[in-house]
Amino acid sequence: MSRLVRHPLTSEPVLLSPERGERPGAWGATREDDGRTGAICPFCPGNEEATPPEISRRSGDGAWTARVVPNKYPAIAPVAGLASHEVLIDTAEHVSSLETRDLPSLAVMVALWRERFTSHASRPEIESVILFRNEGRAAGQSIEHPHSQLIALPFVPPRLQAELHGFASAGFCPLCPQSTGAGGEALVVARRRGMALLCPSAPRLPYESWIVPDRHEPDWTDSDPEALAGMIRFAAQALRSRWPGTAFNVAMSSAPMSEPGRSAFHWHLELLPRLTSLAGFELATGSWMNIVDPFRAASEYREALELRPRGA
Repeated sequence: MSRLVRHPLTSEPVLLSPERGERPGAWGATREDDGRTGAICPFCPGNEEATPPEISRRSGDGAWTARVVPNKYPAIAPVAGLASHEVLIDTAEHVSSLETRDLPSLAVMVALWRERFTSHASRPEIESVILFRNEGRAAGQSIEHPHSQLIALPFVPPRLQAELHGFASAGFCPLCPQSTGAGGEALVVARRRGMALLCPSAPRLPYESWIVPDRHEPDWTDSDPEALAGMIRFAAQALRSRWPGTAFNVAMSSAPMSEPGRSAFHWHLELLPRLTSLAGFELATGSWMNIVDPFRAASEYREALELRPRGA
């Protein structure tokens, strides 16, 4: 049974989730069953019995187009309704990547995100909703079939709390278009439909990029789903034009549910490439070491996109 504990020195929350060790691919290359070796895919049509009973589904032409199920190996157990861990299977297609998906399909994905996010955000016992997606084995994708994950938590994780404090204490929003304190337009890869794709001024990982709305909004669910879907595809195309086939994580950063000062928060979607690994420095200090300057990353992204075939 998973449980929440606190670091004995820093009081940082730690989720002890032994059940997660039983999921396909949990132990990387040390396990033979990685979910990609011809085994039946639990997320494909016809294999619905391989997942826990579904929470919701979307259908079209007599077949489902998206399903939401409880995670079979939850990071945090749904004890007394205080937490939830869901899998959002946003397409029936087994092989599909963010940079090649058609926009209607991606819009369904974003709509599913919003449906489940708002459902949990309305629960009084939930303080934060974490929405993320792993693309590729090196990014933690244990089952090849495309899917996202949502974890509703009865606390605010340290990183989200730190971001909230940063916004509230800045005196101005560092992510609003009029701000020049974050590197200005030199870090912007492109602007489309009221959103920017940019490289943050202090990235944790090489070629990290963010999708940031021009309009100041603490909650991402107020955004245009079609515009966000198009920008997600564009961001994935930028990354994989520069680094074909690389694994990456997608993480939504949205204001906690009821924290003081949440109106200062500016939501953003982070794309985190897995081109390098965490090593001794990061694990020993809790800090980050990045080998690529963000201005160089933004420039290379712009160049890679210019070299892409038109219409791709």
